[in-house]
Amino acid sequence: PHYAQIGELRMHYVDEGPRGAETITPDGPWHSGWPLDVWAPEIRAKAMQADVNSAFDVAFWFADTALEQNEYLQPQKLQRLLFLAQGYYAVLQNGRKLMPAVFVADELGPMEPNIYAGFSRGRPNIDVELFIPQEIDAYLASLWRRFGHASMERLNQITKGTSAYKQARAKGARTEITLDAMRLSFVRAENTPGVQQVVKPKVFVTQSGRPVQVKAWTPGAKS
Repeated sequence: PHYAQIGELRMHYVDEGPRGAETITPDGPWHSGWPLDVWAPEIRAKAMQADVNSAFDVAFWFADTALEQNEYLQPQKLQRLLFLAQGYYAVLQNGRKLMPAVFVADELGPMEPNIYAGFSRGRPNIDVELFIPQEIDAYLASLWRRFGHASMERLNQITKGTSAYKQARAKGARTEITLDAMRLSFVRAENTPGVQQVVKPKVFVTQSGRPVQVKAWTPGAKS
């Protein structure tokens, strides 16, 4: 087994596949591994946390940005952007959720059912955060620059090509796509751009504000 350190927390993971387990190794005092066969309770609780209050906060961010840039944001495109936002964020932030959301493998692609229902008749009239944290705003801006102007066909190709979606879809319509599976897909860059092609390393910071960089861990290499 191998271990990974997050602050004072220590977690255990095992090698997977011929290449072994891969790890996101920031240029800082800690690093983390995935996926976890055995998670310490503290780590599992940490991964369940979300850094914005609602998935609607992120959905409105995308909707407002599209409006400002005169970009038509159809409901299905919003869904793919939300999926990408959650997946890449989990890679960058040690499995933490960007938003408290659950994605399912719909026939059309990965979908967050609550957001889909909320936007079914247009922009919903609900209260959301007017301002989100600066680092998350910067992260979403990077994601938008990379995917916001992509075609629906391209976004479907990317998201439906992930193993996370394929495996959930194989289990049945609207099976939940777990966050671990999403992170595994995105860290391996399966049919998706690598994280460094989407988010500049300076956007990713530790909780103390220390900037870190993201790179793949090579078994046997010193961290």
